[in-house]
Amino acid sequence: MKRSLLLALLVCSSAIGVGWATSANWTVAPSPNRGSLSNILNSVAAVDGGDAWAVGHWYDNTYASYRTLVQRWNGAGWKVASSPNVGSGYNDLNGVAATGPTDAWAVGYSRATPYSSARTLILHWNGASWAVIPSPNPGPTENVLYGVAAWTAADAWAVGWYYDAQRVGHPLVLHWDGARWSAVAAPAPSTYYSLLQAVSVAGLDDVWAGGYAYLNGRYSTLLMHWNGAAWTVAASPNVGNRANRIRGVAAVAFDDAWAVGDSQTRSLVQHWDGAAWSVVDHPTTGSYSTLWGVSASADGGAWAVGYSRVSSVQPLILRRDAGSWSMTAPPDSAGINPWLTAVAGPTGGAPWAVGTTSNGTADRTLILRGPAQ
Repeated sequence: MKRSLLLALLVCSSAIGVGWATSANWTVAPSPNRGSLSNILNSVAAVDGGDAWAVGHWYDNTYASYRTLVQRWNGAGWKVASSPNVGSGYNDLNGVAATGPTDAWAVGYSRATPYSSARTLILHWNGASWAVIPSPNPGPTENVLYGVAAWTAADAWAVGWYYDAQRVGHPLVLHWDGARWSAVAAPAPSTYYSLLQAVSVAGLDDVWAGGYAYLNGRYSTLLMHWNGAAWTVAASPNVGNRANRIRGVAAVAFDDAWAVGDSQTRSLVQHWDGAAWSVVDHPTTGSYSTLWGVSASADGGAWAVGYSRVSSVQPLILRRDAGSWSMTAPPDSAGINPWLTAVAGPTGGAPWAVGTTSNGTADRTLILRGPAQ
C-alpha cells in the first residue's frame, strides 16, 4: 500500500548508470510469487540459526484485493507459507519479527470488504501455523500497524496509527504481555497527524519507535522512547525546511540506536548516543533517495536499505563498518526499477533485504542476500 503509492511518483524507466563507493557481494535470492499481478514484500526478520521470514501482500483476482503474503527461508530456498486473511477486502502485512523458530509475529491491516475501514491485523506463528490474534482498534475508522518488534515470547510491541472521530491521526502503540495485545498510551505531538512506522527493542525498558508528525506546516521526524513505564517523545533533528520522515529504527543498547528515513529529497540517517539524536553523514546518489530499513549489531556494524532515483529507480544499500557508512552496489540482476523496504541480519550472519521489482508487467517479490558481517 504505502510503498506502492510512493514509488509510483518516482518511477521512470531507463538503464541504471551510477558509480558506487564500494563493492559488495549482494545476490538475488529466488523468491516465489502468488498470482500474475502485484507481489510486494514489506518486511523481513532473521533469527540466529538460519531461520528467516518475509511478509507483504499479493493481489488476488478472486477478491480484487491484496491478500497476506508470508514467505519462509528453509535453509535452502524461500517458500510461501500459508497465512490467514480477515474478510474479503484488502489484507496487507507491513512488519514481521521473530524470537525463534516457534515464535514470530506479523502485523498490518485488514478490511472486511474492499471499501470498509481498516482494522489492525496481527498474525502469530507458533511453530506449526500462522493464526490471527485479536488486537485493539482504538479508532472508529482507520487503524493500521506498520512495525513490530519482539524481545521475548512474552514481550512484543507493534506500532502504527489510527484516526479519531475528527479524522486526526494518532500514534498507535500495542503491547503483547504473553497473553493478549493491549493499547498503550503514546503522546501525539501533532493536532493534525502523527504516525509511527517502525519499532525496535533493546530491552524490557528500552524501546524506540519512529515515524513522523505534521508540525508547523510540514512533516517532521518523530522518535519516541519507552523507559519501562511510559512513552515519551525524544527531540530529533530535521534537515532543511521541508518534509522529514523516519522510516526505520534499530535499537542496540541504551546508548546506541539508529533511525533512517528521508529529508526533503535525500536519505536521512540519525544516531542516538544515550543523550541526544544527531544527523549522521552518509553517502547517497541520484536526484531522490530514501531509506526504509535499518539493522544494527552490538559490534558497531549496521546495514540500511531503501532506493534512489538516478535515471531509474534502483536499490540503495548502505553499510556501516569501522565507524563510517559506505554505499555498496546492488546486484545487476535485480530486475526493472527494484527497490528495498527492509533489512535484517542475524548475529554474525549474512543479512537479508526485501522489496519489490518488476518483470515489465507487474510488481514481483525481491529478496537479496548480503555478505556476512
